[in-house]
Amino acid sequence: MVASGRGIIGAMHPARHLLHFAALGALLFAAQRELARPQPIALPAERVTERAATFARATGSAPDARLRVLLERDAFDEELLAREARQLGLDRDDAVVRERLVSNMGFVLGRDIAPERLYREALALGMDASDALVRRRLAARMTARLRADAAREPIDEATLRAWFDRHRDDYEQPAAVGFAQLCFTRGALDEDAESRARAALASLRPDAVVGAGRSGDPCLFGNEVPLRSEAELARSFGATFARAAFRAETGVWTGPVASSQGVHLVFVRNRVATRAADFEAVRAAVRDACVAERQDAALRDGIAALRAKERAR
Repeated sequence: MVASGRGIIGAMHPARHLLHFAALGALLFAAQRELARPQPIALPAERVTERAATFARATGSAPDARLRVLLERDAFDEELLAREARQLGLDRDDAVVRERLVSNMGFVLGRDIAPERLYREALALGMDASDALVRRRLAARMTARLRADAAREPIDEATLRAWFDRHRDDYEQPAAVGFAQLCFTRGALDEDAESRARAALASLRPDAVVGAGRSGDPCLFGNEVPLRSEAELARSFGATFARAAFRAETGVWTGPVASSQGVHLVFVRNRVATRAADFEAVRAAVRDACVAERQDAALRDGIAALRAKERAR
């Protein structure tokens, strides 16, 4: 019989001690590795509900079934990106994340506790995964990381010119007109701006080039308007005025033309047709657009890889 003072384990041969400790260590290692392995994402339903509510507030209508699918995918991708950021340790050097977690944990345990302890306690409770602000911050960090790799890749001359050729229409210089104008504003005491404009037009020779301010009221954009595209004129004067200015005959007073500011007489001085873009003039813009396209592709590829890894879990 084994002496009771030593116990069963104490009576074992030293070699068996080593075997038991080795087996126990292997079990602990396997358990720790399994606990550290990211678990499949189970997206909380409220994440999609929150996004749907935000969409409804912004647009005034609830998202339909197709849009809800897109919102769910967006929430899922955000979770994937945030989790990958944590696995890469991007949270550990992020001041925004640390400050948020310390603040949250301080609310729970008290503000008088050391920030480092509050931070560790927040991590232990999984706040870095559950807090919406932290999740969005980490997803943004991961997004920036995926896009940054593409931005660092060199772009040779042939690639730039090929990209420009595919998007040449985007860099065309639009048609434009430059004109003189006389303005007649509508006021509370004078609603007959159009009649005044007609009277002024009748007193002008059709081809008369008059000095600024000969008649009419002060013009918001001045009596002389340099070359502007139809889109630019629409932003300043309204679409109706922009169309009329482009249809007006060059070198002749026309009007009255209504705008968002009142009524105008217009004398088109010069016009230019749509011009093809010169590559050298837009080289910098082409490079920026090419880089942005590469960054978007890198982000799509990165998210696709994360989705594939998630499906394989």
